[in-house]
Amino acid sequence: LILPTRLRYLVEPVREVRPGENFMLLGTGDLALPAIMVATLVRVSLAQALFSAGGAVVGFALLQLIFFSQKPKKPMPALPPIAAMTIIGFLVAYLFGL
Repeated sequence: LILPTRLRYLVEPVREVRPGENFMLLGTGDLALPAIMVATLVRVSLAQALFSAGGAVVGFALLQLIFFSQKPKKPMPALPPIAAMTIIGFLVAYLFGL
């Protein structure tokens, strides 16, 4: 996935996209692995699945905050904050017995 830093870059041609220059590149695995966990949890508990999905969204927001606060934009792994918050969302729901 190619995510622009600002909405005005949404119409840029793909050939002009450079990581760290107004765009963030996100691999499909960064979205697929948390999605697999959420899909698996639906069979166990809908609440746990929803809390995990919410955690993934918070993890993605945290990733955006970390990435955009870098002065020289450098590539960084996206999965750790997303996966960590997905797991934390699950643990919160599990510990509250949802």
